[in-house]
Amino acid sequence: MHDNHGALSSCVTSLRRSLWLDIIREMHALNSKCIDLMQFLKKKLGNGENTSFWDDKWHDDDPFKSLYPRLHALETCKSISVASKLSQPSLIHSFRRPPRGGVEKEQFSLLGSRTTGISLPNMCDRWFWSLESSGDFSCVSPFLINEAL
Repeated sequence: MHDNHGALSSCVTSLRRSLWLDIIREMHALNSKCIDLMQFLKKKLGNGENTSFWDDKWHDDDPFKSLYPRLHALETCKSISVASKLSQPSLIHSFRRPPRGGVEKEQFSLLGSRTTGISLPNMCDRWFWSLESSGDFSCVSPFLINEAL
């Protein structure tokens, strides 16, 4: 099951058998043993149309809403995609007001330096498995082999 943002939901109940429900249950079982497979899934930015500018970890290991909370608070369109945000005339275009001095100005400067020069290729955004050089998940991934031993 997916929530409204495409994430796996935390509570899954169903009387029917389903491959996806079994996968989610197994992921929860692994999480209870402190094995988080989701940490090995990374977002690879393509055209930015299916990547959230604020919520997804598309540029670093933390989402921009965590790195720049004061700017996130100014954003009027919190679900804006990377493509939409970077196509605007300015990063402040969808803010309710321009950043003011202090922390807001500092965060805006840092955000600007991180987003300057980003070009979006003409290909879809995608998820990749960071433990394989191909980016594809495999049942013989090194992590899974080591866990089985």
